[in-house]
This record gives sequence, C-alpha cells and structure tokens, in this order.
Amino acid sequence: MAYVEERKRADGSVSYVVRWRAGGSRTGRQESEVFTEEPSAGQFRDLVNVHPFIEAEKQGSHSVKRACELLKVSRAAFYARRTGLPGRGRSATRN
Repeated sequence: MAYVEERKRADGSVSYVVRWRAGGSRTGRQESEVFTEEPSAGQFRDLVNVHPFIEAEKQGSHSVKRACELLKVSRAAFYARRTGLPGRGRSATRN
C-alpha cells in the first residue's frame, strides 16, 4: 500500500514523498517518487494502489479498459507505469 509523507526541506519549503513496495508485497523493493504539490502526490499514490488490481484483471483475461473505466484511471498511465516509461502528466508533476 502506497502512502504520502510530508517532508520539510532545509529552505523551509515542503515536498511530498510517495513510498510503496514494488509488487505490493512486504518483501518488495521500496520505491518512492517526490512531488512539490500534495494533490499530485495523492493522485500518484492512488494510481500505485489501483494498478496491481488492474494487472490482476489483465492476467485473468479481463478487460483492462473496463477496469480502468471503473477505477477512473487512465489506461495510458497504467501502461506507462507497467512498462516503466514516464507518462506525459507525471513528468510535469515530478520534482
């Protein structure tokens, strides 16, 4: 499960770190992304939390399109995260 951590910088500004475990398991490698805006961090956290469900639907021969529609997630964002390629929206919100 992903979570957002608020971090105070030395210059007094605030950054938001989204942390999660790769593969969603306790033994997975810890990963993180840093954001300058809290809403962007929250949106990314939500994507990290729903993508394993969409992946399971895909493996079960279910529709990725339908799963993304139900969860209100962009298919492009799902496939970009799955392949490790940065999405257009993500690069604009990353620090």
